[in-house]
Amino acid sequence: MFLRRSDTLIRAACVDAVIILLGMALIGVGLGTANGGSRTEGIDDLIGETKVMFIGEHLHMVSAASGFLEPTEKAPAAVTVIGRKEIEQSGLKTLAEVLERVPGFFVEQDERKNRIYLRGIPDSFLVIMDGVPLANDTSAKNYPRGYDLSLATIEKIEIVRGPGSALWGANAFSGVINLVTRNGANLNGTEVSVMAGPQATWLNSVTSGYKEKNVDLFISGSYNSTEGFPQTATGNSDDVFREFYMKMKLGDHLEMSGRFSSVENHFNDRGIIFFPIAYSGVRQTPFSFFQTQYTNDLGPAQLTVRGFAEYFENREQTDYYLLHQDNSQYGTDARLDITSLDRNIASLGLTYKHNRGSDTTFDLSLPNFPVFRGVSLYPGFDSDLFSIYMQDKYQPVKDIELTGGVRFDKHSKFDGVFNPRLGLSWQIGAGFHFKALYGRSFRTPALTVYSYDTNVTPERLESFDLELGYTKTDVFSIRINPFYYDVEQLHETPDSLVRENVSVKGTELSLNYWPWKKVELFTNISLLDDGGLKAHPPWSTGTPLDYYIEENVNLVPGGLANFGVKARLTSPLNGELRWLYVGRRDIPSYIVSNDHDLAPYLKGDLAITSESLGMKNLKTGIYLNNILNTSYETRGYRSLVPGRDRELYIKVSYLFD
Repeated sequence: MFLRRSDTLIRAACVDAVIILLGMALIGVGLGTANGGSRTEGIDDLIGETKVMFIGEHLHMVSAASGFLEPTEKAPAAVTVIGRKEIEQSGLKTLAEVLERVPGFFVEQDERKNRIYLRGIPDSFLVIMDGVPLANDTSAKNYPRGYDLSLATIEKIEIVRGPGSALWGANAFSGVINLVTRNGANLNGTEVSVMAGPQATWLNSVTSGYKEKNVDLFISGSYNSTEGFPQTATGNSDDVFREFYMKMKLGDHLEMSGRFSSVENHFNDRGIIFFPIAYSGVRQTPFSFFQTQYTNDLGPAQLTVRGFAEYFENREQTDYYLLHQDNSQYGTDARLDITSLDRNIASLGLTYKHNRGSDTTFDLSLPNFPVFRGVSLYPGFDSDLFSIYMQDKYQPVKDIELTGGVRFDKHSKFDGVFNPRLGLSWQIGAGFHFKALYGRSFRTPALTVYSYDTNVTPERLESFDLELGYTKTDVFSIRINPFYYDVEQLHETPDSLVRENVSVKGTELSLNYWPWKKVELFTNISLLDDGGLKAHPPWSTGTPLDYYIEENVNLVPGGLANFGVKARLTSPLNGELRWLYVGRRDIPSYIVSNDHDLAPYLKGDLAITSESLGMKNLKTGIYLNNILNTSYETRGYRSLVPGRDRELYIKVSYLFD
């Protein structure tokens, strides 16, 4: 009964919260005015910490919203920041697990990997690591998200909800995920970490960091193995991931970093109507890059120049076929930030990116008998992207910041695209803040889509966001974010789902309360209406059957909620109990013909961690996922996939300093 009524209860709670928060904001306006809201400040107050290099964990600062560090309350975006401390204390193992606890995100497991929805749109955000986009023209969907990315290298994760193309260009469609990597000074030693879990799962990492004079060096190596991801195990081979990462800073001007990875992910597939034979296979998706960045102060201006190169491969092999495609990409960008005494920060940037995607080849065979080899399914192509962008942050009076910007992108395969952004951030006073945001974004169609139709146009998104928040440090914090999306020409979606013009609207609510110094109660709630979309069986794509076999479905649940408690149990012990509620989801009839929705479910996770328990520099953790062993299902590519059973993980790490 609770699960059936939860969506209604969640919506009612959000309405009540909006009314309360608006009333409190009006009081805050009066308090802010009474305290001298029109007082002026110097340039140091305007810039704040925007020129300070990130050292250590600071959850109140974000760089992905404007390109430089600024307080989250002033950033022209809806922002969540998750730091290394929370990652360790919660036992988070993958990027998907991190995003699952952030408002606006919905994570679902199919037969091969996690699909991640942001505000109703699947795999639609840009993942950035050291300024390098982990996306390319072959597909924006193959960014690392599971065991194919080690969180041992990450200091904090900045999550921007809302279009980011005005600053970050193509593929920053519905948001930006900025992976801020660790520095040697953060660690100052060598840490060895081992985590063990079910199905012979081992997550191992060795990280070293040092800073001597003007040299800061961080090195990380990770090796993960499991008998099979819980939903996709074949029982015959281990899934294996290897990653090596290194970053070096020379003084305040030069930074170099590189990531090299390999991954083998085994899966099962039940086949399709034209090939109804169940089979198993392995998917290999290495994703590596190298980048160099130079920064220098030029009086009141700061110049940043970066160059990068990256490589991505997609190789899928079964008993019956081999599918292979690789992609290489390189690019450069230059940015000039200019500060002035009239309370203004102006930015000008230029970028260039070259992408090369090889032919997608297909070999078909029966056991011990090749049928044909090297057939080109999708022809490869080279593409170039030139971009110029401008941004200006201006503070007309104290506590109000205006942000305006525009970016022009010219892709060699498509017409030029302008993407503007506008933002207002108002520090109302007495702990209240308000934001009004507008932005547009675009995404270039993937290789498979472009191969079907060379006249296809980029996907477009227009967004309107509001944020109203109140913070009383270490006592209470609340933020509410209503938003509206207008989406055009959404091409690359799972299960051959197609949306041409659709409106997405929703509300996100986050609340944190500290009733005692060492206890935190938290919740975040997401309500969403994605407008429905037309669903086509995967095997019917591009055929006349598309016109006869289609239906409207809502991919994401109308209600999502995280809630729980964190506590400092004793001096070295920390505990966290978190619950996740997922509402009803529609199922396309070609997956399950006798039912068209999945029941809601509620599952909980428990984490107990210790720092220096009985031994200096020793950290331990016990993590119990799905503590009630809740039975649930997720939607796969061609079938329903059973959810994860109860799982126990144990972690031990030791720092040699």
